[in-house]
Amino acid sequence: MRAASSETAALNVLIWHVQPSWTTSFVQGPHNYLLPTDPALGKWGRGREGQSWPDRVVEIDPADLADT
Repeated sequence: MRAASSETAALNVLIWHVQPSWTTSFVQGPHNYLLPTDPALGKWGRGREGQSWPDRVVEIDPADLADT
């Protein structure tokens, strides 16, 4: 596997907020992280929940994922 560099385009990575410290480590990479938010999804759609993650972590409605 090749590491992302400044010459590599950032990927959109779909993630779920499953455990704060794991997610905090994971989102430090150079990509865009799409985090679904939907109250109907219960604990799987909570979004950032106040975490101070990089701006590359974007809350997104699951209905908008197909257009991303």
